Amino acid sequence: MRKSTLLGGAFVALLGLTSNPVAAQSAPPSPPASAAPAPAAPAPADGAAAPASPDEAALISDLNASLSEQIVTGASRAAETSAETPATTSTVRADELRRYGIRTVAEALQFLTVGVFAIGGQGFELQTLGARGVGISNDSANHFLFVVDGSVVNEPRIGIVRPGWALGLPLELIDTIEVVLGAGSVLYGGSAMLGVVNIKTKAARFVKGVTLVSEWGMSPTQNALGEVQKWDTKGLGTSPRLAALVGHEFQVFGRDAELTAEFEWARNTLPDTFINAQNQSPRAGTVTQPPWGADYARGLVLEETLGGYGRVRLGRLSLGLHTNFHRTPLLNAPQFLPDYNRVEGVLTRFDAQYNVDITSRLSGFARLYLGRDTADSISLAPGYATTCSAQQGAVASQCGVNTRSVGLWQGVEVQGTYDFLGDGRLPLMVGVDGRLRQVGMDSERT
Repeated sequence: MRKSTLLGGAFVALLGLTSNPVAAQSAPPSPPASAAPAPAAPAPADGAAAPASPDEAALISDLNASLSEQIVTGASRAAETSAETPATTSTVRADELRRYGIRTVAEALQFLTVGVFAIGGQGFELQTLGARGVGISNDSANHFLFVVDGSVVNEPRIGIVRPGWALGLPLELIDTIEVVLGAGSVLYGGSAMLGVVNIKTKAARFVKGVTLVSEWGMSPTQNALGEVQKWDTKGLGTSPRLAALVGHEFQVFGRDAELTAEFEWARNTLPDTFINAQNQSPRAGTVTQPPWGADYARGLVLEETLGGYGRVRLGRLSLGLHTNFHRTPLLNAPQFLPDYNRVEGVLTRFDAQYNVDITSRLSGFARLYLGRDTADSISLAPGYATTCSAQQGAVASQCGVNTRSVGLWQGVEVQGTYDFLGDGRLPLMVGVDGRLRQVGMDSERT
């Protein structure tokens, strides 16, 4: 059993001065006394709106531009417009997720953001997430930091995150997805080498009542080149999904409160797909493995997930709970056996945050968070061909290796902001984030 314990550090950030110059205006010269008075503008007909003056038209244009301006908080942990943000940013809104039929956060990053690409399909352990042409194969997105409602969701074992269905964050609950490209480790710590993905969930007023969601997708049988072979109902791949969303506003002891939550189940099954013969890479001290493949993969579950996310807000206090179970096969395993070559994981995290406004210029918050992430890998043992056959692998002894890795984390974050000018142009932000992480791993033969 191997364990390690790490203690997190602190951050201090100072946001600079910005100016908002206002153009000087001079009064128009008065007309000469001898000049004839200008004819009066015709009065509008009854019920017709008076035409806007040039100054009013300019004011309306500026107001529309301000309303359409994207507000970003992930770049500097403070609200600012995308034009003022010192980084390349993209913002995806809830209506865009619905309009383009996006199913997962990974698809939103791939198709609706600037400079980000995702490779690896739904399988969460092999997801590659890169930016600006830089991608590390099979990095499981551990070079991006994912933040949901202010809480980091990267698991503490190796810093990975699962942006597919295994993220356990249903899309109907997402309000915005902000992507900030570039290193963000100064503000957020580790895992922010390529960028930060800041996700905000919806308030209860946007999801009032109960909403039920049902989806169903199908894909045809394919050959080794990915070409469609047939639409036989016996060989189709399926991707069903069920979800329930709830939003409710209420009062507790005279204080406004709200609840938002969504839970979902989803499964992605591979269609009948031909797999070419693959030669095993030899390993030192093990028996050479025979080639595998040259057959159809039938009914292989690429990913299955069950879980959800919920948040309760009571005045200045906010409580969040996130839990998810996910299962996926080891696609590089030598045999597709039903009881072997798979990874199962469970994520549970909780956070509590209290916001406070001490004065009109001094504000801050304190946040407590904790979580647990486990991953069980069940795979065939090296040299399994000498102790059992592929047909007997599910029942013979000494055929498999069960490996369990566990990550625990607890932390407290305190942050304060002082606005020197009172208009948001010169804020000083100071914060401390202390984090304790524990990681362990164990394996045994079955």
